[in-house]
Amino acid sequence: MAGVDSGIKVETQCCSDIAELEKKKLAFIIMQIGKPEGGKVEKVLTKVKMTNDEVAAAVAAGEVTINDQTIKLKIDANNSETDAWCVFRTAIATFPIAYGSCFVDFTTKDGRPTDKLVYVQWNPDSAGIKDKMKYSSTKVMNKFSSTPTKHQANDNDDITYKEIVSVVKK
Repeated sequence: MAGVDSGIKVETQCCSDIAELEKKKLAFIIMQIGKPEGGKVEKVLTKVKMTNDEVAAAVAAGEVTINDQTIKLKIDANNSETDAWCVFRTAIATFPIAYGSCFVDFTTKDGRPTDKLVYVQWNPDSAGIKDKMKYSSTKVMNKFSSTPTKHQANDNDDITYKEIVSVVKK
């Protein structure tokens, strides 16, 4: 089964957004497979992208609006969760299935502050089998010029700040 490719391509704008994220001009992006406006074939599209200023505004307001839903933000202060990760995990959880990428700020074992780009495949148990197959066989990681840490998330417990820091510290 390894090496299977769905043939679904990443839209040009989505590739540009990935490049902007890697330059740290965006705090995070969330992508989904769908047909672009006026398009006939499915592609990976950017659904949500936020800058650090937009993240700060959402945190200051205590809520974020994603997919026409306004969701209250709950920052995990006990684990020093960053604003960007809080908004990202809240936003990606509103999608039935999606890809996302966000920088995670953390402290290394030797006490240095650093960050890593994390690529999350949001694949909850409620997603349909066809969607799971389509998402798992679509190549999005190769559009990153860097090599983000890949993480499979099936529920909200898989994207807590504590969990994601344990993944990036490995």
